[in-house]
Amino acid sequence: MTADTGAGVYACKASVDLFELDKDDLVEQVQGVITVGEFYEHAADGPSIYP
Repeated sequence: MTADTGAGVYACKASVDLFELDKDDLVEQVQGVITVGEFYEHAADGPSIYP
């Protein structure tokens, strides 16, 4: 449902590494596997929830 709203869906690189997964193991809506720093970069470009 989240992906249907246009929001990006990403997996945490640390968790993917910990469980020895790769992007092919995840649902198709996952757009990528990113680090916390990359998440902050994506979030900075998004709309603010504060007026």
